[in-house]
Amino acid sequence: MSAESPPQIDLVSVDEHAVVSLQKNLANLTIMADNIRKKSDLDETKKQLKSCHCNYRLGDNPDERQMMKALAVAVNQAIQKKKIEPVNRNDRKFKVNKELYDLLAGGYETNKSPQEYFRKNVDLQKGLSSPRDLAEACLKSNAPQWLVASMIQHQFEIKWDPDSGEPDDYSFWEFYVTESTQKYFKYKPRLAHVKTTLYKEYCRRPEQYNKILDDALRSPKNTLCPEVYFSTINGWKAWQAYDEEDNKEDEFREVNFSDEFSEWSGKDILNFIEEYAKKQTLDDVSLENGKTHPLEKPTLYWAVINDSDFLCYEDELKDLKSKSIGQTQVYVGKANNGIKGRWLDDDSNHCEMMKKCLDNVCAMTTYDPLRLEGIQLVDARLALAQVRREKIALFVIETFGDDLETLKNEVLGIQTSLNQVDDNPIFGDHELEQRKKELKSALKNAEDRLKSRETAVKQELKEKETSHLNGELGVKIPNNEEWKPTDMKFGMNGHN
Repeated sequence: MSAESPPQIDLVSVDEHAVVSLQKNLANLTIMADNIRKKSDLDETKKQLKSCHCNYRLGDNPDERQMMKALAVAVNQAIQKKKIEPVNRNDRKFKVNKELYDLLAGGYETNKSPQEYFRKNVDLQKGLSSPRDLAEACLKSNAPQWLVASMIQHQFEIKWDPDSGEPDDYSFWEFYVTESTQKYFKYKPRLAHVKTTLYKEYCRRPEQYNKILDDALRSPKNTLCPEVYFSTINGWKAWQAYDEEDNKEDEFREVNFSDEFSEWSGKDILNFIEEYAKKQTLDDVSLENGKTHPLEKPTLYWAVINDSDFLCYEDELKDLKSKSIGQTQVYVGKANNGIKGRWLDDDSNHCEMMKKCLDNVCAMTTYDPLRLEGIQLVDARLALAQVRREKIALFVIETFGDDLETLKNEVLGIQTSLNQVDDNPIFGDHELEQRKKELKSALKNAEDRLKSRETAVKQELKEKETSHLNGELGVKIPNNEEWKPTDMKFGMNGHN
């Protein structure tokens, strides 16, 4: 018996007018794309693209790549499913649509009805122009954090009150300055906000950001690494990562700390770092004698951003203790393999994840949160800071395991002796075997001590990181007794 042939499409039954119309539209798109490539009729093409009201807003003098991107975004928007209304306007109580609930709760096993998550009444007089508005107007007090994050992630699929239907720009600090939404000022919603903001600032303001992003995309990931600052017995020094292909040796420049950070907005955090960062040994003699480089030691570090979002809401944030601290956002991190390892060389290092974040955002024609899965808040926020040209820096707070060098040298010395023992003419056969046995025993003992010490160093580093995450610094940051980087007012750590 022969296999069934696939069903045949009856072309005669297809609406001929629809086919002709589709062919005509596709031909027009092809002509428009060809015109962009040939740089002909660009003014007319630009006018048509601007009239589409797509997310990707063209500047006054867009180049070929920008116009092609705008065309792709416009086409992609046109074929998307319809945008969801945030409320059912035919319902006297203006209940939140089941369709919206299904969108936001997708992938979560809630077993609850929409009204268990949303209030029954919505004040439409206020207008709903952003996820923050929707959270304030519709969420019950016990709404979970993932629901708010989902609102932010799916904001481009919701129809908002502005004429364009697109969500208004808003700062994440707006969640904090409104009492009813302060409880959503957490890690997951902020992570979603930073990712969508990076997408919006790229797609909607290309005249300001495209060149910066183009430079970042063309540059190797190493160039995304913030400048690293560390205190030494001879004063502060700074180190900047270079592209490996440049074959540049490590270069350190001397830094006057006060002058270097004179233009930063918040000084309390910087003053704390200047006073309490542990001094490192860095001189030609020590490095020539085999000392481990400070950037290769197990390290507790702070990544710091001068947060421009905060500055937009200074007046509303007067109730925040020592509000200048909020302007200087901190991420506390540990680097078991040193700064170079955690930021440049290890698997999923920070610079690699920042580059992945930028690459994937720039490849989007519509926002897709799945393309940014696995990106931490610190990596997304630093990528955004690079695009905005915000002030960022890495500070070495403390290094660990200085005694590991001695143990590693001991292991290396014994291993060398063991490798060379056969070449020693003074040993007879019996003496040679005895000497090998002694060296192997000494090698195992040294390796065990090294392994034990490496484990202990990792534990010391982990404990120190935990104390910093909990704000247990031994001293208080000036004017603030509650500072901790897991609080989104102050930092970028935390997962809830």
